[in-house]
Amino acid sequence: MDQQVKTPSPKKKPIGLKVGSSESILAAFEANETKVRAGRTRGVSWCATPRKEKTSDRFIPFRSEAKDTQGLFELSDEQFTTASSLENLDATSPEEQNQLKYESLLNVGLLGLDPENALPSKGPRLLKFQRTQTKRSALVPTHVLPLANVPMRTARVISKAPFKVLDAPELKDDFYLNLMDWSSTNYLTVSLGVSIYLWSADTGRVERLCQVGGGRNISFSDENDFYTALRWDPQGMYLATGRASGVLELWDLEKGRRIVADPQHKGRLACLAWNPAHPYLLASGSRDSRILLWDLRAPYRRVHEMLGHRLEVCGLSFAPHESTRLASGGNDNHVLLWSLANPKDPEFLLAGHTAAVKGVAWSPHQRGMLATGGGTRDTSLKMWNTISGALVSQVKTHSQICSIVFSSTVNELATAHGYVNNDIVLWKAPSLTRVASLEGHESRVLYLALSPKGQLLASGAADETIKLWEAFPMKKTPESSPLSTRNFVLR
Repeated sequence: MDQQVKTPSPKKKPIGLKVGSSESILAAFEANETKVRAGRTRGVSWCATPRKEKTSDRFIPFRSEAKDTQGLFELSDEQFTTASSLENLDATSPEEQNQLKYESLLNVGLLGLDPENALPSKGPRLLKFQRTQTKRSALVPTHVLPLANVPMRTARVISKAPFKVLDAPELKDDFYLNLMDWSSTNYLTVSLGVSIYLWSADTGRVERLCQVGGGRNISFSDENDFYTALRWDPQGMYLATGRASGVLELWDLEKGRRIVADPQHKGRLACLAWNPAHPYLLASGSRDSRILLWDLRAPYRRVHEMLGHRLEVCGLSFAPHESTRLASGGNDNHVLLWSLANPKDPEFLLAGHTAAVKGVAWSPHQRGMLATGGGTRDTSLKMWNTISGALVSQVKTHSQICSIVFSSTVNELATAHGYVNNDIVLWKAPSLTRVASLEGHESRVLYLALSPKGQLLASGAADETIKLWEAFPMKKTPESSPLSTRNFVLR
């Protein structure tokens, strides 16, 4: 029996290639690479290591929100043509025609344009940048969510009508006098004729304090003498009054006591000022061009004489932050700054006014800021930095400035005007930006006084009326009455 011998089967060879040749091996490798590349393009992974996802920082807007961004750009009508004129475009090749159609589709899809007006023409760019954004209403939110524990600011409403009107018969029409003041105990005080009256803002009661030469409710006629100035002390306990004869009177309302000083001034006493830090110090200005400083604790009371003005002194004010500084305005058009450390000579001369300066007021909000106002030939309101002596700001009011009062609650001031406007104007400080104008007086407004809480502003005018205005916001925490303390005694 013959033994069957197995012969090995020949290996399969690639079609068209010879076994063992280098060309066959290279061709097989290239074929495999081609297959791998083809698989990658179809998204098939041919390798075990996963690919890292690529990220980009480009901002790609959503098409649904693309219309909101149209207001940021100005699209010129001459940059577009209608789609019906596509055949008339100057295209030299089918490639340019296809490019124009592609840009038209982009304009419709991204910018939401009408297909009839979406084809760009040759020439300027499609988007023209503008510095001012003309249409942004779509980008502004229609509502604002309230923030927790954050108070919402509301615009301050200033009433243009007076809160109350008081009759003031025989209120003198004199630019140089100071006949009205409001005490810290809420008494509005005014001189009418030869008498001084108190009006209680709490109860509305009116009481006559005195007449020239008399005491409380005592009459004493003197045709040649009358009251020319009055001022309450910071605590509201003492009232200082000046007369045309140059006599200085002090009144203690609690005890009903009157103290008459010797007539040291040789002319009418036109203005008074109490020291805010030392309420026993009082300054008085007169037509004799002198300023006298009084110490009410001393037996002889008059302690200093300040000489610097050439004509009548009609405005006085102590600095609230620096109690040793005194500002004075005079009929010689000058504003002088004095230091109580050396009262013989003025510390500074603030020049620039061309008329009498009666309005003199210090800012309670900014240290060293002083406001001054000129008369009819000047009509300018100026803000000074008395620390450096520089003029911070000024404005022409075109009307006589008779009085200046700073608000105690906001950084604003009020000015009373005579010829020709006869109104009260509120200003921002120190920029002197006009806030509001209060009109209602028929003649020039000569006197201003601020209520203790800082809300009401009283104005006295030559039309013999006193009007109360809600000019400023009220203090958040009202101060306690100062009647409970006395830190000096009049002798």
